[in-house]
Amino acid sequence: MVKFLKFKSSYLKGVTLDKKCAEEVNELAVWRVLRGILKGLLALHRYHIYHFDPHSNNILINDNNVKIIDFDHSKTYFMLEMMEERKEKNSIFGINDFIAPEVACGGIYRPAADIWAAGMNGMYLCKHGKFSFDVRGNPELQLPAQYSPQLEGFLGEMLNMNYKDRRMLPN
Repeated sequence: MVKFLKFKSSYLKGVTLDKKCAEEVNELAVWRVLRGILKGLLALHRYHIYHFDPHSNNILINDNNVKIIDFDHSKTYFMLEMMEERKEKNSIFGINDFIAPEVACGGIYRPAADIWAAGMNGMYLCKHGKFSFDVRGNPELQLPAQYSPQLEGFLGEMLNMNYKDRRMLPN
């Protein structure tokens, strides 16, 4: 028997990360947003729920609070397992830059896909909503000079092209 998840949400005030990208954002603010996204993903992943679409329009920022919204494409681990057993193909959805490379190449969704999207959110914030890839499709990870090598390295680990080597959340 398949069980469905139902999320109930009240009205949330704030601005999407996409709109926040238009502003000049200091490094501390970037770390706060990343921490909020990763805390949200960690909470979901602990319950074996994977968002699969946490792009910049699905991140809401209000003061120092960060909320992940829009769970239309979310799946549980058990749903993914069932799809894999039945050899069902995943539909690819979301905004291109936020889709993990393994998913874009026809692979299955994994929690690492959420981490990729979180890293892309950090990059978008640092680069004011603009991002680029090299001719092989690898993300160009160099940040503007005002950001530290530590932030650049952290985002680089989240955006590792190989999902097996990507920085992951603790269990």
